[in-house]
Amino acid sequence: MLGGVGAVAAVVTRLETVEGIGAVYNMLGNPTTEAAFKTRFSDGTRIHAWEVTREGSTSVDETAQALSRTHQVVINGYMSFQDGVTEPIFQALVDAICLVFDPFATRRFGGEFDWSGPLQIDGPKFAMKGNYLIHYVRMVFPMREYPL
Repeated sequence: MLGGVGAVAAVVTRLETVEGIGAVYNMLGNPTTEAAFKTRFSDGTRIHAWEVTREGSTSVDETAQALSRTHQVVINGYMSFQDGVTEPIFQALVDAICLVFDPFATRRFGGEFDWSGPLQIDGPKFAMKGNYLIHYVRMVFPMREYPL
């Protein structure tokens, strides 16, 4: 599966290999009720989830009959905040994700995509998700698809 959908699916598959990752979704969600919010973002004891989406793509002519496309795949991570407890846990999880995506030996994945990286990280920060104070991180991962 190529294109943005395929890029998101490939990132989700790799993200799910990280120990302790929690729920991983291949799209953004915005539940409108407390029950739906907890179903999507809670692991039963805390907010702990990740959402993966494509936020844009750029295309480049490679030759007269081929082009490449780079997808900006975004990983948004959420985890409940508990003062003095959760910061190192969330930071370690962010570092574990970086290790899964950044090593040069693993950037080439299945021939359809060049794991073009490196992973760019914005955060972790504090935010509100629903009615909860959380740790939030936004990771942007460029994935080059070629040739088309």
